[in-house]
Amino acid sequence: MDNPILGLQEIAPLLEVDKRTPHAWQYRKLLPTADYASINGLRAWNRQTIIKWAAETGRLPEALKAESTVEPVIPRGGRKAKAATTVSMNDTAKVTA
Repeated sequence: MDNPILGLQEIAPLLEVDKRTPHAWQYRKLLPTADYASINGLRAWNRQTIIKWAAETGRLPEALKAESTVEPVIPRGGRKAKAATTVSMNDTAKVTA
C-alpha cells in the first residue's frame, strides 16, 4: 500500500475516532512528531507513522492491525472504567450537623 500524507482530519476516520480526537491528541502532545512541519500551514504525517504510533499506544483499530509491523500494546489503565464498588449505608460513618 502507498503511504499517503495525513492531516488531523484524515487521522480521525483512519483510526475510527471522533473528528475532534486527533486535535485533542495534538493539544495534549500525544501524537508523534510530524513528518512534515508545514503543509498549507498545518502539520502532516505519513500514514505509516500514524499506524505505527497507534499500534504502540494501543489505539490501532482491528481493521488496521494487518498493516502494522508493531506488536499491539495492552493499554495501561488510562481512563478505562474501574470495577464498581458498592457501599451500603451501614458501611458509612454517620455525619451529624
